[in-house]
Amino acid sequence: MPDEFGEVLYSFKKNATEIVGAGFSSFKGKDYFYLRVFTPSVEDPEAFVPTDKGLSLSVDLLEPVKEGLLQLNEVMSNEKVVKRIPKAKDEECWIGVKPIKDNTYVYIQVYHKFGTEFSHTKKAVFVALNKHDELKNMIQTLIDARSTKK
Repeated sequence: MPDEFGEVLYSFKKNATEIVGAGFSSFKGKDYFYLRVFTPSVEDPEAFVPTDKGLSLSVDLLEPVKEGLLQLNEVMSNEKVVKRIPKAKDEECWIGVKPIKDNTYVYIQVYHKFGTEFSHTKKAVFVALNKHDELKNMIQTLIDARSTKK
């Protein structure tokens, strides 16, 4: 995995060609965690490279993200946002479930406020409903890793 994202502490297969990876990174002296989709490298099919699919959030938001993922257990069959976490001025991180075509997806996505309305951004990770437990395990792994660093 690329150094710019730091060490990938947890990953799981999203589909036949992609994996979702999580870890920590720093930017301008602030600590973040990332959830990023990776695909096989053209040069080395055994290596994975990041795509633009994913998001980075302050490490202070790990617990609220975990809480949101746990709340998804209650609403798995309907489209629903279960948690809205303030991220920055005019930005929120939404956690929910959404049916798309014939599948249901769990998502963590950044929304930007324009006036009084929120609009989704491309900063997101969507995984099939059956990967929900993997996403919870991923966030717990990051929480555990962070607590051992303190």
